[in-house]
Amino acid sequence: MRRRLEQQGFGADHGFRWRGGDISRLEGLADAVFAFAVTLLVVSLEVPETFDELLHVLRGFFAFAVCFAILFWVWFDHYRFFRRYGLADGYTTTLTGVLLYLHAWRLADALELTAYERLTTRSEMQGFAINVAIGLTSIAIVSVGGPDAAFWSGMAYVLIMPLQIVNGRMMGGRIRQTSATSAQP
Repeated sequence: MRRRLEQQGFGADHGFRWRGGDISRLEGLADAVFAFAVTLLVVSLEVPETFDELLHVLRGFFAFAVCFAILFWVWFDHYRFFRRYGLADGYTTTLTGVLLYLHAWRLADALELTAYERLTTRSEMQGFAINVAIGLTSIAIVSVGGPDAAFWSGMAYVLIMPLQIVNGRMMGGRIRQTSATSAQP
């Protein structure tokens, strides 16, 4: 399935040259981890035996859908990283899942990233930093407030979408401007 998606240009950004091709062992391992996480999400659902139990399961469906969407989002970013940069060195292996884009940024000159590609990479690094900051905020809230703060700790994740939209709009304008400037003769 993954090869078919790649052949169709799934996730391709026409201004970003793809340097990766074949699926590496590291990517395969990461895919297996994502698949395992999705499996744990599905297995955690119990089959309802009564209508009341069905209603109870349906109440949790939104949270399940959000978790699945977040996992897919992270998987997709991982997929694009390996297509865009084609890195499979020791550093990438060590940093995978944590600091992928930072490593690519560090190698921007060696990878010959264009201005467009550099801004796109920076935008995605900022997006990941937002996600990490929200996760750390959630941990801090529950650490300081204890079990009584669990609700607010979970609500911190509501900030992901508006902050990502702001980041996308700000960086998207810069990226479009750079794209338009570089397209001019």
